[in-house]
Amino acid sequence: IQYSMGKYGWARSVVDEIAWKSIGSARRRCTQTQLIKTSKIMHDWLPVMHMQAHITGVRQCPNCSHPDETLDHLFHCSHPTLAGKREELLEHLRKKGLKMRIPRTVIDVIIQLLDSYFSGEPLLLENASETIRQAIASQLSIGLQYFPRGFASSKWLTALKEHGCEHPERKVAHLIHAIWLELTDQLWRTRNDL
Repeated sequence: IQYSMGKYGWARSVVDEIAWKSIGSARRRCTQTQLIKTSKIMHDWLPVMHMQAHITGVRQCPNCSHPDETLDHLFHCSHPTLAGKREELLEHLRKKGLKMRIPRTVIDVIIQLLDSYFSGEPLLLENASETIRQAIASQLSIGLQYFPRGFASSKWLTALKEHGCEHPERKVAHLIHAIWLELTDQLWRTRNDL
């Protein structure tokens, strides 16, 4: 079967794996200002140097020597303050996930997955359940670079259900909301404060 590619280069089968209902629920929780922020995060519209280059002609990251600051670079920038902030925000997200009663086995894997993406280190999983492995595989097929932008796999719902989580749709929506506003937006604010 031949699939056409969408705006993000996803095949139709991959688009169907995204937790769109949870994204919609997360956006309904947002204020008008937060809706603007989340749209910029999701659609790669934050005014990073790559976006400003058509006006300024300068693409270089203002915090390191990387020649092209993109949104993706924000998650990998070598500046010590940003590296430390990423670690701090991941730990905060982990604690928030536990407070939301996301099972420890699931939230720990989600944090490891994001940390693996940020650091470039391989993801090491031992004793992960089959549904967690399927959620990871689905998230990787969507593209790990899209996870901090809120594009979570719907397979996380199955993993949450298997691990005894009540109302998994709400949990994923709350998690996406936290990823947008308490991870990506906070990292963006830290970058701007430097």
